[in-house]
Amino acid sequence: MAPVPPGIKQVKLLGRQGPDCKRSGMTTCYEVKAYNPQVKQTQYVGRFPSLDEAKEAKHRFEEKHSGKPTGPQRMTYKTLVEDLYLKRDMTMGRKPRNLKSNTIKTNYYALRPFVAKFGSMRIDRLDEDDLIAWCATQPGNVVEGARSMFSWAVQARRIKHNPITHVPSRRGDGRKDLLVISTEDLNGLVVAAENCRPGLMGLRLGVLLILLAYSGMRPSEAFALRPEHLDLERRRIDLDWQSDDRGVPQRLKNSRKRRIVMDPEVHAALERLLLHIHADDLLFRTVKGTAFNTKSKWTYYWDPIRKCAGLGSMDVYELRHYCATMLIDNGAAPEDIARQFGHSDGGTLIRQLYGHPDDELTRQRLEHVMRTRKHTIRRRLEPTPPTTRDQGQPVPAVLASAITAPPHRVDSESAAA
Repeated sequence: MAPVPPGIKQVKLLGRQGPDCKRSGMTTCYEVKAYNPQVKQTQYVGRFPSLDEAKEAKHRFEEKHSGKPTGPQRMTYKTLVEDLYLKRDMTMGRKPRNLKSNTIKTNYYALRPFVAKFGSMRIDRLDEDDLIAWCATQPGNVVEGARSMFSWAVQARRIKHNPITHVPSRRGDGRKDLLVISTEDLNGLVVAAENCRPGLMGLRLGVLLILLAYSGMRPSEAFALRPEHLDLERRRIDLDWQSDDRGVPQRLKNSRKRRIVMDPEVHAALERLLLHIHADDLLFRTVKGTAFNTKSKWTYYWDPIRKCAGLGSMDVYELRHYCATMLIDNGAAPEDIARQFGHSDGGTLIRQLYGHPDDELTRQRLEHVMRTRKHTIRRRLEPTPPTTRDQGQPVPAVLASAITAPPHRVDSESAAA
């Protein structure tokens, strides 16, 4: 056990706990008293659940009353994280940060283990060896969240460098190696949806799965669809909104409206569904009439469907991979698929992550090209005349023609003669 420094005393909690010691199951805490040179007497600072927090509180009290100036380097990592992700008032040089709320929320929750370990420590007193050793015991998302936080702190001039820049990343490949479901599996999911929820609800769920599998829409985008967004005559779907984690409409992921093409399977399924719903109703909603969200409400309906179809671990987002693979196998270009999916990278994600082309179809396409090839490779550009190395002067025409002329082919008959 670490020794208790002077000014800090371990006390037992009897009866009512203090305002700073409310953690369940605690029987002891640390009481801090520190000398105030301004009034020339020892003052009570407070009680704290851990020894580290008591040491930091004592140090902050002594710094506050010592008359010495304090700067940004004296803040704790807990304050740094709150400024970065909650108050959002930290700036990168002159430009204010402009992150989406979902990104901020994801990074903030990923940093909870970091704050629990290093939150009470000042940012100029962090031991980099301890930090690197701690990173080796944490999952990949926690390490990446801490790496991102340190990078923002460097840009905001709070710290000088990122201490975990060279820590190996353990981030997985996502769904890059995903085994895409077959068309038979998809049909089984549609049948399971109609069997698990008979009536109109089963029809909604079955049409929703067909829409996701043959259009490449995100589930959150489909949850916000209404009949007014459909153009059955021209076979188009106009996307303006998506549903967030609470089922509230919000702008699309890249804040751009999108018009996607309607597959014949989707067209037929939507025609059946529109016969049973009102013009101002959501296409896909719960039994109670509330909007789906991407968390609990959708999981309540999706979990029995995938289990009934024998795909208990399948994520509904895999239908997006099914659509990309289906389009690639049928000859669609990744750039065109990216526009359908709402990507702005020109097809890079489709090539690297979403597309899982069939090996046999790939070989068949290559064999077709090799059988039907008509063109041979020809010289694209005329070679430039060579120059002498010593003076940089053009080589004589006779020598240049000898150098640039193609090699003389000697056949077997002329060689024998």
